[in-house]
Amino acid sequence: LGGTDNLRGFKAGAFVGDTLVGASADLRVPITSPLSFGKAGFSAFVATAKAYDKGRRLRDQKFERGVGGGVWLSAAILRLEFFVAHGLGGSTRAQFAASALF
Repeated sequence: LGGTDNLRGFKAGAFVGDTLVGASADLRVPITSPLSFGKAGFSAFVATAKAYDKGRRLRDQKFERGVGGGVWLSAAILRLEFFVAHGLGGSTRAQFAASALF
């Protein structure tokens, strides 16, 4: 558990277990016209998740949380994102992601 895939603000593999439960909410605000070739905007997010071992109860787990925001740029089939995330009770991490859109 951790990293850009499921709990930003924590290093990938920061938490381990047999079961992973998580949720996140992102608010993306474009600053360019939706009709333009390239799109850019800001985003803010909050995430919560927990990895725990089989046999333990979900209600007994303390969930980790991460919050942050960033900027994104999308053009044709390429999307670039840069964000800063803070793991509550953890560290602050800057992350860059690039992906191809199909």
